[in-house]
Amino acid sequence: MAELSARSGVPRETIHFYLREGLLPRPRKGGRTVAYYGEEHLERLRTIRRLREEKYLPLAVIRRLLDTPAASAERDVDVLAEVLDIVPRDDDSGPLPSAAAAREAAARGLLGTRSPPGAAGNDPAERRVLGLVDEALAQSDAASALTLADLEACAQSLEGLVARESAIFFDAVMKSGDLEGSIAALRSGRGTVARFITAFRDLMLRRVLEELLLAVQQGRAAVMRSVVPPLPEARREALGEPARRAALVASAGSHHERDACAALVAHLFGCADVAALAALSPAIVAAAGSRVAPLAAWGAHEAAPTDATLAALERAVEAAPELALGPILLAGATLARGVRKRDDGGPSMLEEIVPALQRLGAADPEREADPALRALGHFHLGWATLALPALLGRRDRGALALARSLTIARDFAAAIDPAIVATIAESAGSRA
Repeated sequence: MAELSARSGVPRETIHFYLREGLLPRPRKGGRTVAYYGEEHLERLRTIRRLREEKYLPLAVIRRLLDTPAASAERDVDVLAEVLDIVPRDDDSGPLPSAAAAREAAARGLLGTRSPPGAAGNDPAERRVLGLVDEALAQSDAASALTLADLEACAQSLEGLVARESAIFFDAVMKSGDLEGSIAALRSGRGTVARFITAFRDLMLRRVLEELLLAVQQGRAAVMRSVVPPLPEARREALGEPARRAALVASAGSHHERDACAALVAHLFGCADVAALAALSPAIVAAAGSRVAPLAAWGAHEAAPTDATLAALERAVEAAPELALGPILLAGATLARGVRKRDDGGPSMLEEIVPALQRLGAADPEREADPALRALGHFHLGWATLALPALLGRRDRGALALARSLTIARDFAAAIDPAIVATIAESAGSRA
């Protein structure tokens, strides 16, 4: 082994690695501590070293070349290297990538789905990518998380782009029959394509800004937000809702007992009857207790949205931290105000809606024990999320929340007022 390492210029540890990976044939054993290596081993090591150092090939490609030894195979490698321009520049000048970068890249697919198994960073092209991952990891926690997520999104899109580019190139080769001419054409336009990718990304980011500004100018219409529609009167009659409401009103109004008042507030809220919620007497709302007070405050704000009613809703939500639905209602109301056109010199739209987006992101309706309020939590979460401009990328999450609200309403239909189940089902279906 020592002699083989000296004559080939390959370290002993690397030779052992090649032996384990099957890139070298096993030596002939001469005893427990003696092994003999022949010219075949020396020639293979020189070939592997040449392919690694001169052609920058990964071990997976080298293995295939060694399995089919032919001068033409190596020539094909040279041609493809020209086509793809894979020879790196100044790749050995920087520090080696960290193990943390390799782990992060593997977890996020930052070396692509075609990355061979084994240790990352074995070739210069991989080291370039991992060096950028190390840059991301060196940032602050928030910046690092955002950058890594952005890199993951780029990797997923760019891998498909590269596959399409390869297909375009070989289509050109098949059409012309001129490999060298196609290579020259590809290389001459490569700079233009690279600059186009950068310019197109900038253009799309500008479009995002323009759409956000349009949302400010057009107000509520830009986010397609409307009050949750109540059931038609005929549908309510068929479900027996007016009779149940009358019973709840009578029970709440007679002695102002907490349970009766709370049941009335929850019923009106679940049926999306904003006008009836807003018309509730302060005595009934007070008797209902702080847990359902945000529902009544939401109805008052929806009926007459002002800074005062929004402030009252915020106070009610803060006083009922156990109600998972509360922050969702407050976020929806804040988002609606944030996209209105205002000339009062107040905060910008983004400054207004970012706290509301944070509330929506942190909302967890599943922690609600009451199945009706849990279903309504998911429903209003989906409703508020789908009201956002599409460019914010929340549409899928909004649809999932609405679907979850429907599932809960149907699974617990025996424990939830039929009118509330119907309101969720019909409104969620129309919004999805």
